[in-house]
Amino acid sequence: MRFSGASLYIPYIGLVLASIPLTMLALFKYGSTGAFGVIVVIVVIDTLAENVVFPSLAGKGLKLSPASLFLALIYWNYVLGTAGVILSIPLTIVLKFLLESFEDTKWLA
Repeated sequence: MRFSGASLYIPYIGLVLASIPLTMLALFKYGSTGAFGVIVVIVVIDTLAENVVFPSLAGKGLKLSPASLFLALIYWNYVLGTAGVILSIPLTIVLKFLLESFEDTKWLA
């Protein structure tokens, strides 16, 4: 398996870029304590969203377990590299729907 360093950090680049204006605004208005508070709140919300909310919603709504989504991430990273990491969940959903649409492959879905 090949794991490129950039593919492991793609979801976090957007979080950092979106956090910069909020942190700067809090820094100018409330000082370093306010900026630190904003960073803590962002990290807590992101951690809850990534580790609790998304896996449970994805598992219930799509009927895919978090373990299968994780394995899909590893597989699509191996097959397509960085693009596979970005597209892993949509590709897995499409594959699941395709497998469910035929009687011969419904058991694989």
